Amino acid sequence: MHPGSKILIDDFLFVTFINCNIQGCEKMWKGIYVNQTSVNLAFKVNNSIQDAEFGIKVYETSSGIKIGRLTVNNVAFLNNYTGLSMEFDKPTIARFYSVPQNNLFKSNRSLLAPYPGQPNYGEIAFAGIKLDDISWFNLHPPSNLNLIFGTKNVFDSIQNGILAKKTNLMVGNALFTKMLGTSYNHNIQLPKGKGIFCDSSYFADVADITVNSADVGVLFERSSLAEVTVKGSQITATTGVRLISSTDASYTIDSNRINSKPNCIYGLNSIGRGQLFIRNNELTSSSPALIDAFGLNGGCIHFNQDPLVVKGAINQNQISPGTNVGGIVLNGVNGSKFSVQSNSIDGNQNLMGIGLYGTSGIRLYENTINTNTLFDEDRPSMGIFLESSPNNLFCCNYINGYQRSIWSNFVNMDTKLRTSHISNAQYGLWLEQGSYISPQKWTNNRWSQGTFSGLGAYNQNSNSNSVNMSKFTVQTNTWPLMPSNGNAAGVDAWVEKDLNTINNCYSDVVCNFESTTKIWGRRQ
Repeated sequence: MHPGSKILIDDFLFVTFINCNIQGCEKMWKGIYVNQTSVNLAFKVNNSIQDAEFGIKVYETSSGIKIGRLTVNNVAFLNNYTGLSMEFDKPTIARFYSVPQNNLFKSNRSLLAPYPGQPNYGEIAFAGIKLDDISWFNLHPPSNLNLIFGTKNVFDSIQNGILAKKTNLMVGNALFTKMLGTSYNHNIQLPKGKGIFCDSSYFADVADITVNSADVGVLFERSSLAEVTVKGSQITATTGVRLISSTDASYTIDSNRINSKPNCIYGLNSIGRGQLFIRNNELTSSSPALIDAFGLNGGCIHFNQDPLVVKGAINQNQISPGTNVGGIVLNGVNGSKFSVQSNSIDGNQNLMGIGLYGTSGIRLYENTINTNTLFDEDRPSMGIFLESSPNNLFCCNYINGYQRSIWSNFVNMDTKLRTSHISNAQYGLWLEQGSYISPQKWTNNRWSQGTFSGLGAYNQNSNSNSVNMSKFTVQTNTWPLMPSNGNAAGVDAWVEKDLNTINNCYSDVVCNFESTTKIWGRRQ
């Protein structure tokens, strides 16, 4: 094709492409422009479109007669700035005969030079598919015939796989590999390195995709009130799933395998009064390049949230934080109907199991939190860390191997520590000076088998009034016993004996949620 030329398909035509290779010469060409209103267009067998500004650009006229249908299958989009473009000025239905399948969106060399008058887009393809104001777009072809006929859509060595703005979509049975580049502020920068990026969308269902390398595997931004699901996918990216500025949205992130550096799942002002369910995922993070003042850089699951009510659960996830990465980090979450339940956090030399910052009202129970971090006084590891996080309930958590099993900083009043099993630590329970958690009576916390090289319980508050604000009452006549040593004020000044303490979670009225509390669920 000559520089700047285009193929226009318009006005009630029936067109089929079979075994066609359309490519540019010395410079880019504009692409194949298709009137969706009136054209029946089919790409069926072994076609390729190369070197275009838009491989296929679909537009729609204002005509009331809408008889057009598209079939886009088995097309290799090579070295185009954008492979398939469907960008409209008002909500429009994408009309396809069948779900697009077995298409390849790829750069295997630099883009050709721009045609006269074309912006210089650089050297790498920008996007495989770009959507704007699509009422409904389905890119989830059936996977049961994939091995025989090939239905998977592949995005390879381009800047972004799918960019969807004000578009409701389904994506599945797709491979995203080598999404190139990095960008953060999409108000002033074009996105780069994104597998799937939904901006201002109201519905997205992502399932059964594979992301091999990306800045962000799946990104949702400004999608307030959205209904979002990411399920059954394998994602390797700097950030696996990123949720930004999408308040009052409802998210379900279920049964995925995510490997990140450092945040597997990250949210910023992304829930508000919505719902969040993160469950049954395998999350692994590797060590990030930068760390903060605590020696940390986020968490496998990390949420920074405006202090609004959120409901849902983070439950039954297998979490493996890397060095300098926390397991679950919640900052500014008010979760009176939110639980963190039955997660296994077991990372090699991770510095924090669960961290709460300015977070209140949530329930953490039946979590197993392990590490094998070497002791370091400059950067002590923390099993559960509380900072300015009052009125949280902790039940039946097992904490092993951290330098400080439970660490309280600043004021965390109305904390309920119940039936914690603490073992193999330097300090089992650590309260900073000026930190209070309210009296803990008959809490059945256990300083279990293993060793405490420092103190079982350490309270830096020294006067009796301050100590009494966090006083413990524990059972001492049977194993496991109360901590055998305490801070300089004396263990008896802080931890008192009581022979009537209950012996397990399910005898504890507070911790027995089956009989006292309804766990929030979600319609499927």
